Amino acid sequence: MFCYALKAFDFLKVQYPNSGDNLSSLLYILPCTLAIVFCSIFALIDFNSAEGVNIFNHNAFDNISTFVQILPGFYIGSLAAIASYNYAPMDNVMSLPAPFLREPVAGGLRESKLSRRRYLTLLFGYLSAISILSAVFIFIVRLVYSVDIFAVSAVIYNSIYYVVALIFFFVFWQMIMVTLFGIYYLADRMHRP
Repeated sequence: MFCYALKAFDFLKVQYPNSGDNLSSLLYILPCTLAIVFCSIFALIDFNSAEGVNIFNHNAFDNISTFVQILPGFYIGSLAAIASYNYAPMDNVMSLPAPFLREPVAGGLRESKLSRRRYLTLLFGYLSAISILSAVFIFIVRLVYSVDIFAVSAVIYNSIYYVVALIFFFVFWQMIMVTLFGIYYLADRMHRP
């Protein structure tokens, strides 16, 4: 059953025959860079402040938290619309060289070339999954940081704090970048041959 839940992350397994179409910069490099920049800014503020700053207990984080909590509904709605949209060209294989997914079949792996519908459902399925997990992650992190149940030294606290912040901002920026790519694909690319 758990392996079916992990199918939501199959978008990360999509392969692109043309290396120029690889989305690694969108999925990993840009979000990682932005996460490091944001954490560096917060570290500068934190180390130059007398009291220190915890973004997870800050009011500005409430806006990000609310935004992330709204996203699963948007993504699931988009996923349902794409899956049920009655437009035959959506079921054609994408323009060559088409991205593909290696899928297990009896006797090995098969390269399945993706249709636009399948590609978009993989994309919005992935976004749905990470937005739900992000909302749960935010809840847990805010709960842990608000109740102060862990008495640890400042070094351990700051180390854990910045690792958690880096993970959060990486996932947040990846979600934003992939969302913008999905919007581009829905608004423009899917309507061209």
